[in-house]
Amino acid sequence: MPQYDFNDPSPLPGTLAQCGGPAPEIISVANPLLAQIGDIDVNGATTDGTYTLAALGTDGSGFSVSFVAASKTAAEIAAGLAAAINNGIVSRGLAFAEVHDTDQFSIAHTAGGVTYAYTLGGPAGPVVLANIQDAGYSVVPVGVILQADGSGGFSLTYSDAALALGIVMRSANLLLPSDPNQGVGGYDGPCFMDVLAIGNAHVRVAGGVTVMRGQKVYFNSTTRTWSNVTTNSHVLVEGAQWQTSGAGVQAVRVRLPSET
Repeated sequence: MPQYDFNDPSPLPGTLAQCGGPAPEIISVANPLLAQIGDIDVNGATTDGTYTLAALGTDGSGFSVSFVAASKTAAEIAAGLAAAINNGIVSRGLAFAEVHDTDQFSIAHTAGGVTYAYTLGGPAGPVVLANIQDAGYSVVPVGVILQADGSGGFSLTYSDAALALGIVMRSANLLLPSDPNQGVGGYDGPCFMDVLAIGNAHVRVAGGVTVMRGQKVYFNSTTRTWSNVTTNSHVLVEGAQWQTSGAGVQAVRVRLPSET
């Protein structure tokens, strides 16, 4: 009787690996619509005068606040502007501000998917930093680990298998480009993603690395690659083990979340 090899000869990252083991456990994770979190830096300014901040959203919503500084430190000016946002008749319904890093404060907007542009005025100093979180949907690549963010959502930054939800898998909700030569960016927009919590999955091995069956498993969320060592900031995936040997795309077994 002929024997068949059930291993895919050209596997894709984010597909199930049929290389033994019990039935996989797959969970469904929603891709939420995010609200913008902006970051403002008073930039060490202590000059007396009136500091203003205006925010205008792509949906036409917005607000403007001000703080009059007289012999104030940069931290006090940051706190004054943040308080003006939180106490403003219009602004407190659209955003919440919180001071951090002495003279910087973040603005968490309430409207999901709305991008806000900031305009700053004053005698000296304030600047707009890069947003902490952009409005819209996250683009979630396949073959990466999702980690719980502590507030009911997920993070694309992996650091601890005890918080990991699982590996993002390919499913019917993954929209494929019409151009076959265009790469798949990942899940985008309102959808549910299939995430492998327990089982075997194909993942992309870091360039120049050859893994061997039975070795420990490491993952780097910045490069979105997997390895068998900590080199190049790969982080241990506790309880995981390589199921195949080689380079390129190989099979890994995970049991997440895991503390062993």
